[in-house]
Amino acid sequence: MAAGASFHRFSMESDLGHLDRLDPDDAAFGADRPLWLGILTMMLILAPLGFSPRFRGSRLWLYPALMLVLLIIWGGYGMWRLDQHPTKRDGTITVRLVQANIPQKQKWDRALRRSHFADYLALSDGLPPPEGRLLVVWPETAITDPFFDRSPGGRALVARMLPDDGILLAGSLRVETSPDAGQNAYNSLFAFDSKGGLPGVYDKHHLVPFGEYLPARGLLSALGLEKIAGGMFDISKGPGPQTLSIEGLPLISPLICYEVIFPGAVRPRGGEAGLLVNITNDAWFGMSSGPHQHFAQSRMRAVEQGLPLLRSAGTGISAVVDPLGRVLSEIRLGQRGVTDSALPLKLDGKTTYARIGDWPLWISLIGVVLLLMIRKNTRFTGFYYLKFKPNVP
Repeated sequence: MAAGASFHRFSMESDLGHLDRLDPDDAAFGADRPLWLGILTMMLILAPLGFSPRFRGSRLWLYPALMLVLLIIWGGYGMWRLDQHPTKRDGTITVRLVQANIPQKQKWDRALRRSHFADYLALSDGLPPPEGRLLVVWPETAITDPFFDRSPGGRALVARMLPDDGILLAGSLRVETSPDAGQNAYNSLFAFDSKGGLPGVYDKHHLVPFGEYLPARGLLSALGLEKIAGGMFDISKGPGPQTLSIEGLPLISPLICYEVIFPGAVRPRGGEAGLLVNITNDAWFGMSSGPHQHFAQSRMRAVEQGLPLLRSAGTGISAVVDPLGRVLSEIRLGQRGVTDSALPLKLDGKTTYARIGDWPLWISLIGVVLLLMIRKNTRFTGFYYLKFKPNVP
């Protein structure tokens, strides 16, 4: 699984669009438009200046000056928007995030399976029951028994832990057997209710190569690469983005681990959602920058969609985030604990990104390419005036 962790890490650290990980004052998270729109707008505005002799030499200082002005305007808008949109909460629903902080070396130890499960139960039941409804969230593969969903005893323990009308969202391995396909293993999120029922299941569909499955297994396994993928079987791919409908709760868009880093795939295309739930196991990264980067990206998804985010991570960072990216409650990296928070509500109406997606990105890129093509055949004598070169043999 180490190779899978390395791939996952590369995919996050190579994402240059997430400069928000610097996050000095949350101003960037307040903007309705994603970071790339601001950056590419600057590119389009400043590109003609680079072609014009009027803005060279002694006037070269205009480049950084204009960029600074644009950044100040953009950041100021973000701060103004944060001030104009205080967090709205549903006081009838309490969210409880659980972070057991189990080291990766111990997580898959079969001898500790029951102990880990009991630990999650004890942490979840360690705070007084809140008024109203309780929504408990456990991390990715908090339950390591692949047959837990068929265990009446295990589900009874969950039901006993939950108050009336309570819901537990928990990550678990899951094995499904069919006459045609045989056994398939899934990285899943279960929704359990206080009566022992299972009102919802979601299977991860963005899988980590070499971590959750071995590409070209028939060939690579012959080269002795079985252990990189963690055993003799691969995790199977789920059907794709979907929402879980649980009575009395907003429509939930579940995201397991690094599924949250894909901006346009956090909910079904054309579908609605009222809440993002990201469960993850970032223990692979230890105390490095990886968990912080992963958390920053998950916050950006909340801002892009205008939806609150519940994030439960095995070793951190677990947090409740409002739809403008503000952290309302948090369990830090490497800590063990539980945190309660009233459920934040989504924004009224859709954000710009939720309506139009990445179209401004592609339009801006096309614009830059066109400017470069014009530059090749054109001499700029002013900002808007073009004088075409004569065809001299």
